[in-house]
Amino acid sequence: MQVIPELRTAGIKNTIMVDAGGWGQYGQSIADGGKAVFAADPLENTMFSVHMYGTAGKNESTIKKNLEGVTSQGLCVIVGEFGYTHTDGDVDEAFIMQYCNENSLGYLGWSWKGNGGGVEYLDIATEWDGSVLSADWGENLVNGENGIRKTSKLCTVFE
Repeated sequence: MQVIPELRTAGIKNTIMVDAGGWGQYGQSIADGGKAVFAADPLENTMFSVHMYGTAGKNESTIKKNLEGVTSQGLCVIVGEFGYTHTDGDVDEAFIMQYCNENSLGYLGWSWKGNGGGVEYLDIATEWDGSVLSADWGENLVNGENGIRKTSKLCTVFE
C-alpha cells in the first residue's frame, strides 16, 4: 500500500500485479487485504496473482477458495504460476485450467524451459523454440482440453 502510490508518483502507469503472500500460494492474503491494496492505487489498475502448486492448487475446493476469495470482492486475479506437480505436492492442473476457462480468468503455466535446482520437471518445452513440448506438462498445458491452443484468443493489438 505504500509502494504503489510511489510507483504512480514516479510515472509508472502500467498494470501492477501483486502476488499473494507465501511465495504466491497464500490466496487468503489477497482475500484479507486485497481491497486495501487496490484502494492504494490512484489509477485503480492493480491486479492480483495466486501461484498454484501443492498448497494453493492441490484440489478443487482449495483452488475455488483461493480464487473466489478474490473474485467475490470484485478484484482481478490470475493464476500467475502453476505446474502439474511440485515439491510440496500434486497439483490439480486440469481443474485449474477448467476453472479459469469457465470463469474468464487467466493462467500462466510455469515455465517455458531452463528450470534448475531439481525443478526441471516444470519445463513446458524441451527445446527452446517450442518444437518439442514436455510429455507430462507441456503437452497438457498447450494441447489439453482446456489448454492454451484451444482456449486462447488473439490479442486485439494483433488483429
